[in-house]
Amino acid sequence: MKASFNKVASYDYPSLCSRCVGLMLCVKLLHGRSDVPLSPTAKLFLQHDMYLVTNCVVCLENPLDVEAAKFSLKNFALIKHPRFCCLLVRDKNGEKHWRKIQVDLERHLIIPEDIVGEGEDEEEIVNQYMADLAISSPLSTDKPLQEFHFLMAHKCDAMRVYHALGGGISLMSLFLLVVGRLMILISLQGWQMQTTNDVFFAIVTSGLSRYLHHRMPEGANEPWSPFGRLFLQQELYEVVNLLVGLEKPIDVDATKMEINNSVLIKHPRFCGLLVRDEKGKEYWRKTQVDLDRHFIVLEDRVGEGEDEEEIVNQYMADLAVSSPLSTNKPLWEFHFLMAHKCVAMRFHHALGDGISLMSLLKAVFRKVGDPNEFPTMATSSASSPWDKNKFLMNLWNSFLYITTLILRILWIRDPKTAISGGPGVELWPRRIATAKLHLDDMKAVKKTVTGAKMQTINDVFFAILSSGLSRYLHHRTPTVQEGLQLTTVSMVNLRQQPGLQEVSNMMTSFSRARWGNDIGVHLLPLYYHRIVANPLDHLKKATSMLTKKKLSKEAISSHFLSVWLTHCFGSKVACSIISRLFCNTTICISNVIGFQEKMSFSGNPIEFLRMNTSSTPQAIQIHMVSYAGRADLQILVAKDIIPDPKFLAKCFEDSLLEMKATAAKLQS
Repeated sequence: MKASFNKVASYDYPSLCSRCVGLMLCVKLLHGRSDVPLSPTAKLFLQHDMYLVTNCVVCLENPLDVEAAKFSLKNFALIKHPRFCCLLVRDKNGEKHWRKIQVDLERHLIIPEDIVGEGEDEEEIVNQYMADLAISSPLSTDKPLQEFHFLMAHKCDAMRVYHALGGGISLMSLFLLVVGRLMILISLQGWQMQTTNDVFFAIVTSGLSRYLHHRMPEGANEPWSPFGRLFLQQELYEVVNLLVGLEKPIDVDATKMEINNSVLIKHPRFCGLLVRDEKGKEYWRKTQVDLDRHFIVLEDRVGEGEDEEEIVNQYMADLAVSSPLSTNKPLWEFHFLMAHKCVAMRFHHALGDGISLMSLLKAVFRKVGDPNEFPTMATSSASSPWDKNKFLMNLWNSFLYITTLILRILWIRDPKTAISGGPGVELWPRRIATAKLHLDDMKAVKKTVTGAKMQTINDVFFAILSSGLSRYLHHRTPTVQEGLQLTTVSMVNLRQQPGLQEVSNMMTSFSRARWGNDIGVHLLPLYYHRIVANPLDHLKKATSMLTKKKLSKEAISSHFLSVWLTHCFGSKVACSIISRLFCNTTICISNVIGFQEKMSFSGNPIEFLRMNTSSTPQAIQIHMVSYAGRADLQILVAKDIIPDPKFLAKCFEDSLLEMKATAAKLQS
């Protein structure tokens, strides 16, 4: 073991005095005893496989005065310490002991006058000297097991102490006494004796991750995560489709250059190929990215008609059903719809969830008007502190909701309605409609709920869904039973640090917002009401229900349940079990927080961001992404079950406007 300390901090004199007293007591206790047995740990460190010497290098500002250093060492506690004035001996039975002797300081001083290596980098020369000591220079047992190397040409002192003499804290405490004496004679740069272990370990973890990624050769394999394996199965095959609408015609060459110089293709997941071993287990294999294979450029219009939005939405709907990603290249691609000034970015869900992917795009997009400025991301406020009542409520809610989750997977199903899906519906043709909402309207509605401690606009989002679906069901089937309960599967971000993140932070294992699929689900009950006297009642009920959901472990339990099933039974069995959750519910929703300002992609201003995923067994999927004051809902439906998605989108828009009008009346 070697320790390198380049700085010395000021020390605490009372602490030094207490340590001196301890040392003197130790000397007094051992006085008069010839041999002292070795401790069990010291015996371990004498074995060949565990032979450890602590090497500490002290860098000085001024040339070292050897005579002054000798004087200090002779007249201070170091060589008077029982361990530093003892010889290692064996008795007739072969047992090792410490035997006190007189210390000849000259035998412990090694003074190379010349430079100890070649080159111009002083630090590298000294480091190599210390590295050589670490393997090729055991301490001689015919003298006490310590020595000092004065590297005169480099103004350094290498202290070598056998680990059997004491641990790092013991040795450094003793060295402090020496330094306290030497500081009268020489000027030291300083040791930082106090360390922050958490930061130190974080730096080591992050650095090793970077180095291993740098060293990982092409062809090296990394196992897939449990969620990645789940998203490869047919029933849960998921691709995230992000539609980026641009204001100007697309310059493909400029975009290619932008992507080629970005962190996107350097990210381990985006340069990893899907491979399987002989047992069928999935791995990532690093490969070179050929951008031409990932860019699909469509010069002509991708559909017929005059409504640009409807044409592009239908293209995205077709991608949601019939276009799996090729496995002979990393699992992502960009579709350039030149005639529509749109880019459809497709990422397999195994690469990461919505938060991970949007955080990565943060490193690709820039603020409009400033190509060097990265986006500012919306954040979520921290949760309120816990108390006893919240703890008890969390226990009860967790028990209730986790039990409901398991029963829902096993056999409980939503009642059949005009918008119900089921097994096999994920393969049916799809359509997409867009509901365009304004964040200012949602925030205005949010403020009207007295005493509501809403952390995000999710409460308003779910209230809009509740009101809008009630409108739509009443339009389709006016005879629906009042108070009918349907169930929504809501995707939940489980990261301790909410919102979009820096990609570099997400890639570290100690991060509070890790990269990957760190998601769970909430099962949110949605009730049909034909007539509601106050539209804000939807919001009050949504707030009450979501507050209880937040005070539970339902989401994280669903995450670990998926991981456990995959580990224990394999991804195919786990997928067949988890897919029942989607078959037995009616709607799937997600909400991804986006960028606050208007952004540009390769210098081209972005008009909108819209997201949808591959289809599920449900007939309705709703995905919301916020961007520059807007919140667009992409409503993906099975068109044979819901033939009029535009009307459904209008129901959501009208619901928000009605709530906003009611809120304005209450405030006036």
